[in-house]
Amino acid sequence: MKSAVDVLIVGAGPVGLLLAAELSRDGVEVLLIDRLVRRSYFCKALGITPRTLEIFDDLGFVQDAIDAGVWLRGVSSFDDGVPGPTMDVPTDLGYGSLSLAQFDTERLLEDCLHRHGGEVSYGHSLAGIEECTNGVRAQIADGSGIMHTVECRWLVGCDGAHSKVRSTLGLEFEGGQYPQTFVLADLEVNWDLPRGRMYRFNSKTSGMSLAAVPVHGSARRYRPSTMMPEAAADHQSGTIGEATAPSLAQIANLMDSLLPQGTRLSSLHWSSVYHVSHRICLAIQRERFSWLETRPISIRRSADRA
Repeated sequence: MKSAVDVLIVGAGPVGLLLAAELSRDGVEVLLIDRLVRRSYFCKALGITPRTLEIFDDLGFVQDAIDAGVWLRGVSSFDDGVPGPTMDVPTDLGYGSLSLAQFDTERLLEDCLHRHGGEVSYGHSLAGIEECTNGVRAQIADGSGIMHTVECRWLVGCDGAHSKVRSTLGLEFEGGQYPQTFVLADLEVNWDLPRGRMYRFNSKTSGMSLAAVPVHGSARRYRPSTMMPEAAADHQSGTIGEATAPSLAQIANLMDSLLPQGTRLSSLHWSSVYHVSHRICLAIQRERFSWLETRPISIRRSADRA
């Protein structure tokens, strides 16, 4: 592991990978670490906007992203089984909207990082930080618990809701968690609806709603998600990290009444129970860490990208 870099990035999700790839191709020395020992292979987030595809184009892998995704032509809704409002994606943009599983987004970004000489140090976690003469001195623990010291000019936290960077800095993460519990699944859906649209099914009787987004892999692969009824949520546990991934039978029991008659769910690839939070990090405590003040990095762009 390098002992000194320009930028230390904690968290190798899409945000950390994109930042590392962009900095690496501009000649900035980067160390990207992630506590996981390998990338996860769950579809998770799916929506890719036209602007994001323009960025992928600039990074050189937009066609690979398109090949690994599904074009979304619009959204169709149903209210108690009756067709409702629809919305089509504009066709006069440079790119449209793409459904791209998060594991493919991360794979393509990591490949891009490799092409520019970078890599992800998996199985490494941030243990502590302190101010030093030229920026930050970070303590990083590897999978064996051995500590490594890395000095950097900038430390960037891309490590999510339970950010070690944010908590170590003592920054408040104000807000809370919505009470609803949601369930999503990556599975096969057998129905007669055309491919290439996101579908929303609403029940006025129960007040429930289900959204289904197509996933690349087979013509019937979708990621449906819905809110769990309170009783079911209590049964599954209402806490993130304590919930057991629902089985195919449990998912069918929750979703069947919202889906078109005759729909059959099968071949469960992955499922999860989750909550949605509303939080924001509002303040930077500059009195603790003077290196939070601007310390510019010289970016060496090639002539054709200047």
